[in-house]
Amino acid sequence: MLDLLIFLAAIGVLWLVVGLSYRRYKLKERGVILYPGVMMWRTTKGLGVIDKTASKHRRFWNSYGNVAIAVGLFFMIFMFVNVILNIIFILMQPANAPPGATFVLPGLIPGLGITAWLISVGVVLVIHEFSHGLLLRSQGLKTKFTGAMIFLFIPGAFVEPDEKELKKAPSTKKMRMFAAGPVSNIVFAFIFLFILLAFLVPKPGVYVYGVADNYSLDNYIRDNMFGNIPGGLGDNLTASYISENLLGARILSLSIATIGTTPIDTIDRFDNFMSQTKPGDNVTVVIDNGTGQKTFTLTLGKDIDNENMGMIGVYSRSAPSNWNFLNPLFVLGSAFGVFLGAPVFSPLVYNAVVPWAVIDILKWLFVLNLGVGMFNLLPAKPLDGGYLFESLLGRRISKEGARKAAKVCSYLVLILILMNIIPSLLRRL
Repeated sequence: MLDLLIFLAAIGVLWLVVGLSYRRYKLKERGVILYPGVMMWRTTKGLGVIDKTASKHRRFWNSYGNVAIAVGLFFMIFMFVNVILNIIFILMQPANAPPGATFVLPGLIPGLGITAWLISVGVVLVIHEFSHGLLLRSQGLKTKFTGAMIFLFIPGAFVEPDEKELKKAPSTKKMRMFAAGPVSNIVFAFIFLFILLAFLVPKPGVYVYGVADNYSLDNYIRDNMFGNIPGGLGDNLTASYISENLLGARILSLSIATIGTTPIDTIDRFDNFMSQTKPGDNVTVVIDNGTGQKTFTLTLGKDIDNENMGMIGVYSRSAPSNWNFLNPLFVLGSAFGVFLGAPVFSPLVYNAVVPWAVIDILKWLFVLNLGVGMFNLLPAKPLDGGYLFESLLGRRISKEGARKAAKVCSYLVLILILMNIIPSLLRRL
């Protein structure tokens, strides 16, 4: 929360400085424009780079735009359906509903610091708007300005086209341009993911990365998503002991009188052992937490999904194979896990060949590019997906009819987003 307060304070200082300097230093002549709640900076800097890049490879960028349309429409449907499914889950199981939509700001997203946020958001915006500009210029459409903006405390960037020319442009040209920005964010998300994985070396074995007694925000979220974990730890072992001695420890073996001792070198062996236990069993655990081996006994509680099976009271995992990240659903799940605060790319299960500060930035470059790109494809104006949807309808019906249909869809999506935000707001309150 401190990061959020520092961030809001910095934005407040920026508003104050610009507001006091606006007339005195004639900032309007320098491209700075103030509206109620909106600060904009318009410039022609960067247009030359966009023009030069677009003119050299027009055919490539236009082909890229065609692919972006197809990818954009797929993710538009995917996101719209998932927003609806999430609301159904919220209505049917409000106590177990996962956190809904939220502002991506330091202090609100677990583990997102100010430095990583500034770098990641800056890269996301440059990729997004540069892509819009490339598809404008490669198709012969004008770009008047580039710029940055702040809406209250939310940053943004833009490439400003000639609106009159854009309205008269064929729908295909408009669709290429609108799809290019968010789809480029998704493409770069995968690029940053593969760079990230190249710098990580999975540790062998199975490691503890959380405890059942709300040790970390990760487990707090898990408890709220799936209900409080029933059962408890043995009287001879407190949650504070676990948090101090187990987090990041490697599980070497588990043993019980009815099963014997099982060496734990894979998560499958861990799961197989636990499947043979029942609530009330006393399990001896041998770990190595970096200071040597430790042995203790846990009294198992009831498993969340199967009350006839025991639960050890700690979350354990091994590093997933890099091949898992070739599965798009696994990638989405990993990104969502990072948003929830789960240690998806963690020193608990990985060694890094670069400083962990670099890993942290790469992680957020992956997550924010993917999240911003997919969110932007929702069929609601002023998101790119809304304009893409309107341009698509304009190929089948009149422009006025497409505009009205897009407006109705935008209000619908806005309602759905607000309904998704409610769980997150209620939990914070």
